[in-house]
Amino acid sequence: MASLFLRNLGRKCAENALRFARPMPRPMSTTSYKNVNYADKVFNQQMRERDEEDFLPEDEFSDDELEFEKTVRRQPKIDNLGRAHGVGRRKTAVARVWIRPGTGSFYVNKSPLHEKVTRDRLLDDILEPMYVTGALGQFDVECLVHGGGFMGQAGALRHGLARALDNFQPSLRKTLRTCGMMTRDPRMVERKKPGQPKARKKKQWVKR
Repeated sequence: MASLFLRNLGRKCAENALRFARPMPRPMSTTSYKNVNYADKVFNQQMRERDEEDFLPEDEFSDDELEFEKTVRRQPKIDNLGRAHGVGRRKTAVARVWIRPGTGSFYVNKSPLHEKVTRDRLLDDILEPMYVTGALGQFDVECLVHGGGFMGQAGALRHGLARALDNFQPSLRKTLRTCGMMTRDPRMVERKKPGQPKARKKKQWVKR
């Protein structure tokens, strides 16, 4: 009885093994293998020829030459009056800035900058693009700004002045971009939520 039980158990194990075994892949003929190999060689050769024709190795150029090739394509954007224009935004404030070579005068809404902005921190923020590019005192600046508060208008003037300098002299773009002055600050005031006093503030929670 024991030998019969073991014989039946071995037969069932063998049947289960055949049932769940993976089917063997169909062997590829010699002719098919040669065709696939030949097509792969032709494709690789065509890709190498296209790379050699369309792309130049960057090792042949220095970093300064590559940067010059990038900047030489951009031309200054100057109007008939010799001015470059830039639009800056921060929060809800919008500033339109015009610059041209001059003695360093700075007017905001037809008023001198030191009368319009009295905080030293805001003055430093507005004039920062000129500090980093060494252009302080070399341009006459005229600005029109509206919307927002003191901080928002100062950020908009800073952004617009950086863009105007970039349009007047494209070679300054790398310096301004490195200092983060060409990117518009996306932070905005969060809206008030219904049923709450403010955007995040909530009423005092009472358990009972």
